[in-house]
Amino acid sequence: TAYEIYQCDWSSDVCSSDLGGGPVGQGPADAAEEVTATHRKLEPGVKRERVSRRPSASVCAAAGTEARARRGLWTAAALLCLSGVAGLVYQVLWIKQLSLVVGVDVHAVTIGVSAFFGGLALGGWAVGRLADRMASPWRLYLWLEVAIAVLAIATTLALARAAAPFAWLELRIGAAAWLLPLVLVALPAIAMGGTLPALMRAIRGEGVTLGGDGGRLYAANTAGAIAGTLLAAFVLIPLLGVTGSALAAAGFNGLAALGADRKSTRLNSSHTDISRMPASA
Repeated sequence: TAYEIYQCDWSSDVCSSDLGGGPVGQGPADAAEEVTATHRKLEPGVKRERVSRRPSASVCAAAGTEARARRGLWTAAALLCLSGVAGLVYQVLWIKQLSLVVGVDVHAVTIGVSAFFGGLALGGWAVGRLADRMASPWRLYLWLEVAIAVLAIATTLALARAAAPFAWLELRIGAAAWLLPLVLVALPAIAMGGTLPALMRAIRGEGVTLGGDGGRLYAANTAGAIAGTLLAAFVLIPLLGVTGSALAAAGFNGLAALGADRKSTRLNSSHTDISRMPASA
């Protein structure tokens, strides 16, 4: 039973259970209450009423919140890892393509890295402000992953055909022609930059701390980026070529989008169930 009533034998001044037996701790029925009432003497006139072995509602609520926070954190870390893999596959591909567009490797690396990280910074700033106003940041993350996949494939296809337009523009407008590869790379990078703030906003409402847990998310994204760099150079490009590698990277974006959609659907279902519960009297 959840409760056990104790009475006092004032002659012996020792508590005993109403379930029978001698002093607490001497019978089988009293063994479970050994921690709370074993051979505890009471002052005359004091009576122990009830001892509960059930956790309080606040303890249960805190445990449930912590469990949800852990699940949300692991989901977000897995999604950011997938996104990091895809992002660095794209970057390796674009630097390789830019070397054919601009004709000089060092310029290709400079343009590719500058446009990529500039886009990340701009996306983090813009999407971070937007995420704070979104009712469903998980859905925002979903659409960011879809946008990354579409824009990244478009950029890969455009860079494959950009050498002639770039040469034509450079002859006519000079240095302004460098805006062409900059813009092509920066557009998908802006969407990539929004993924981390969107997920940080998504899990903030689930009891996750922004300091330590935010660092774990960044670490997961960086680990995915390392894996994507190695995967592109040693596996994808030799096996699938540039376009095939871009499509494979888009598959990682698709997996991340599906994960975000599943998480958003579960959250909406749980909120609906809670709203349908009858109010307690």
